[in-house]
Amino acid sequence: MIDYNKFVENSRKWLYNYIRNNHLESLIIGISGGMDSTVSCALAYPVSNDLGIPLIGRSLPTTSNKMDEITTASKVGEAFCSDFKEVPITSSLDYIFTDLVLNEGYITPLQEGNIKARLRMIYLRHLASVHKGVVIDNDNFTEWNLGFWTVGGDSPMD
Repeated sequence: MIDYNKFVENSRKWLYNYIRNNHLESLIIGISGGMDSTVSCALAYPVSNDLGIPLIGRSLPTTSNKMDEITTASKVGEAFCSDFKEVPITSSLDYIFTDLVLNEGYITPLQEGNIKARLRMIYLRHLASVHKGVVIDNDNFTEWNLGFWTVGGDSPMD
């Protein structure tokens, strides 16, 4: 049985020590409006406050994002981040997709999804570089610890 209070305490302690040991000046997080980024924001918020560094959040929606995802991402970002913006990345994606189709002939929905994720990480890592920080990558970590993952996708049981 997972002791969730201990999990939260250990996660925050680890993050606090990582930031101090690496002399970081900010935390960067992509906020989708889903469980992972929301939990990650809630975990990071008190650490950034204790250290007096900004928690910088970005919602990076595309045309495939549903309005409720975008709305939730905004609410999470405004609640937890000292610097939050919604920055649509549709025009960048359209350019990349057009280039790939013109030069390679096609692009599948799975490939589109992979490119979206990578473009978001490029954006967030750029922010980390500019603000001398680190990206809080929430892929799979909270899913694993909370026992939630995509069946047939990234489950260790697949």
